[in-house]
Amino acid sequence: MGGPIRKDKTFIFGTWDQLRENKSDTQLTTSETPELVNFMRANLANNISTSLLTDFPTAVSIDLTALKTVEDVMGDNGMGACTTTGPLGMPRAMPVLGAGTYAIQGPRPGLQWNVGVDHNFANGRDR
Repeated sequence: MGGPIRKDKTFIFGTWDQLRENKSDTQLTTSETPELVNFMRANLANNISTSLLTDFPTAVSIDLTALKTVEDVMGDNGMGACTTTGPLGMPRAMPVLGAGTYAIQGPRPGLQWNVGVDHNFANGRDR
């Protein structure tokens, strides 16, 4: 919008642009399993990683068909494959990682505006 303030001398104009949108998206990701979190709470309660896993739980829904056990994760890392227990005494068949989807939802507001003034000096010879 715009218009003259003083005829043929001073003009004002402005624009307004507003975006209102709700965005929803999903993403495939890997996350720790509840079994791993429970093991950490039971066996390493004072560990920093346990507090992080407890205080900031995963927002991922785990797909139970894509679990990785301690043995899957450790494999043969140069020290031999897992036998009965993995690191920290974890049972080798305990699922520690799972694939799942992470849902992202939320508003995406946008607001942009500007105002301008234009004035002609010297009868239009100098703007």
